[in-house]
Amino acid sequence: MRKGLQVGMTLYHLNRRRGTVTQAVVQRLENGSVVVEFEQAVAGFKQVTLPITSIGEWLFFTREDAAASEDSLALRDEYRAFGNARLVRLYNSRYSPAARRRSSRGPLLETLQRHGFRGFLHYTDFANFVQIMEDGYLYSRSLVQKSLPCDAADPDVLENTSTDTFEYARFFYRPKTPTLYSNAGIKLGNSRPHMPIPVLLVFRDELIYHDSVLFLDGGGGSHKSTRTADAREALQFDWDAVFRMDGYPGEEKNKRNAEFLYPDKVSTAYLKRIVFRAQPDLDRARLILGENPLYTVDRNQFPDPRYQRGDRNYLCSFVVKPTESEGVFAVIGQFYSDPGAYTHELRITRAGKEKSAQIKPKRLPNGSYLIGRVRRPVSRIAYYMEGHQCGLWEDAR
Repeated sequence: MRKGLQVGMTLYHLNRRRGTVTQAVVQRLENGSVVVEFEQAVAGFKQVTLPITSIGEWLFFTREDAAASEDSLALRDEYRAFGNARLVRLYNSRYSPAARRRSSRGPLLETLQRHGFRGFLHYTDFANFVQIMEDGYLYSRSLVQKSLPCDAADPDVLENTSTDTFEYARFFYRPKTPTLYSNAGIKLGNSRPHMPIPVLLVFRDELIYHDSVLFLDGGGGSHKSTRTADAREALQFDWDAVFRMDGYPGEEKNKRNAEFLYPDKVSTAYLKRIVFRAQPDLDRARLILGENPLYTVDRNQFPDPRYQRGDRNYLCSFVVKPTESEGVFAVIGQFYSDPGAYTHELRITRAGKEKSAQIKPKRLPNGSYLIGRVRRPVSRIAYYMEGHQCGLWEDAR
């Protein structure tokens, strides 16, 4: 017996060319085949051996099934169980849970794309980004809580967030959310919430088709947000409010933080872009993780510090170059704003030993800053602002 098929069972053979149905009895089951004997000879044969996958295409359990449509047979487990390619393909494309998700979530994805959606967005600090890439996964908070290098979340928001939300990796639908305006950029004194050096991870659209995702019309930490697994319900969300990029009344702030939740963890194989705010961040990624065709720089995906509360800054460029003085490198940087109030440190590695020095950048006539002078030989120069590594150079020789 195989999957409900047994010797002595009566089946019905459909001759599709002639449209005739002939009764047949199972004689043997062997090596993925079924041997049947016809009540009357078919095409001159009284007994034939057919692949077991012919059940649902040439062989049927009842005479009525022989006249049934492929769609109706594709919906029946007892026929798909024998692996007929036509039925399996039809089921997978139209009727499987995945197909139903595609059919219901496709219109939602189209709606998102009409509003400017370009992928599911996860903003994280550079230190977290390195760990994510080394692990190969973006984990939910519940899985990384003990090893998160930089926790950018607002403690007050976390305290009021349902613990169920921590079981999901969290994404935004749009860039530059109010949350990002609150935490992105190097802050004086490193006050929380804080994401000193933001990196944007853009994940592929197909995450929307996962079994257990949730759609929210607001932030995951707000009791005002509606959450649903039903794409048809999510289609009714106020997506105009979610994607608006201009000023907003207070009640719309939560909508602009709308989230998409993915259970447990997401493989970095689903990444479509890795976006840095400035070239020094991309250069550091190359030195630490190696080249990656997904790397790009686009400061427009991040908040403009002019519109953020409090002092925010970041390193826009970082260059180490020889000076006229033989054997001396100049370390030069450009900052978004005056770096005078921040702490600055150079960590210099020679012969495997690292030494650090507190420094004060000096403004140059062209608006850039001389961060320091370093005597050669040197294998590595790392620059820190307010305790955060912002620039990295290594001798390529």
